[in-house]
Amino acid sequence: MSTLIWNQKTGIGAGKAILSVILGGLLIHFFIMLVDNLLVSHPIYLDLEQNFWGSVFSVSMLPMMGAYVIFLLVIYSVWVRWKKAIIIGQIAASRKREVELVFASMQRLTGILAENISTHNAVIIKWIESRKILGKSVSKKVKVPTFKISEALGALTEISFISPYTDKCPQNVKEIERLLNAKFEEKQDLSQKAP
Repeated sequence: MSTLIWNQKTGIGAGKAILSVILGGLLIHFFIMLVDNLLVSHPIYLDLEQNFWGSVFSVSMLPMMGAYVIFLLVIYSVWVRWKKAIIIGQIAASRKREVELVFASMQRLTGILAENISTHNAVIIKWIESRKILGKSVSKKVKVPTFKISEALGALTEISFISPYTDKCPQNVKEIERLLNAKFEEKQDLSQKAP
């Protein structure tokens, strides 16, 4: 997964990365030797047996230590960026999976609700229509909730089965909730404006 993130973010493949590290190491080595040659005009003799610490931390070794410190800082910064990219990728994948699971659950629940509620609601709507045909009145206490149930099921169906496949697909659960509430309010406003 880190290779995929590396490739997506930088466009550098594994072969190019290895070649870059090798060429970068050779370039750093050449630069260190050049600086070392310019700073130290006489040959260096390191007495590691008698004076280990003095030899290792002598003035002539400073360019070498500086280069290694810079190299370690570069490696650390690349590691931090990779770690952050991997975490961001995992969070995005987790959110996407969560949205997919919510939509799958919504689709199953919408199917169950449509099967059970809409069947009974259709019987009531058919009864209302038959009363209208006979010229008899129907109480608003029966008529309004029946049509609101139909509108709510329609909104739920639209959100569950259509929105996952549009360009404006919600990216997280909060967006699904917001979209569902907006759709319910839209249907409610339309039903209130209707005669």
